[in-house]
Amino acid sequence: MTAKNRHLAALARLAGRPAAEGATVYNALRRLENRACSANEAACNTPKGAEAQDGEHAAVLAGVRNVFGYIPRGFFVNGDPRGYALKIDNEKAAIPGGITTDWGGYGCLAPEFRR
Repeated sequence: MTAKNRHLAALARLAGRPAAEGATVYNALRRLENRACSANEAACNTPKGAEAQDGEHAAVLAGVRNVFGYIPRGFFVNGDPRGYALKIDNEKAAIPGGITTDWGGYGCLAPEFRR
């Protein structure tokens, strides 16, 4: 099984959905990931970006709640534009098996996979 397939299966389990719906969960999270990353970049590059970032992160949090039906334990929106935004803190929660992690050990909910 590829890393992407393991990740999709883990997302489906986390959302309480059948494994076949992992791609649906992932695609919804990728849209939220892109929204959060755009807000993070704007916060660094535009005068009013930092103010808008908080509102965007709140909207992303609501979107994650909508995707899963709850906020996963340890979840946070990372505000640093140099990495992924939708993460699970490895010190606050066990990262579900199969979820991709970054160098810091955080679980990345919507990483970009190369084909």
